[in-house]
Amino acid sequence: MSSKVRQITFARRGALTVVSGWDIGVAGMQIGGEREIVVPPSMGYGNRKMGDIPPGSTLMFGASQLNHGPSDKMTDTVGLLLEVKLLEIK
Repeated sequence: MSSKVRQITFARRGALTVVSGWDIGVAGMQIGGEREIVVPPSMGYGNRKMGDIPPGSTLMFGASQLNHGPSDKMTDTVGLLLEVKLLEIK
């Protein structure tokens, strides 16, 4: 498991760019906001192995919103620039 802090641009809710647990976890975040996001298997990778993540895992992340990310003119959405760290895999 990598505990490295990463900066990612996350498309707004419903864009299906990551697991569905992230869509719900980042909803309503504001610049400077921080939260812990817990993604159960049913909203994460389910029974699939993903890299170092075993099947059926619950994922716990720490996330803080740094800024608004770039806009996507094709989907008329504005992204979020997040700093994310995988805290735990259960």
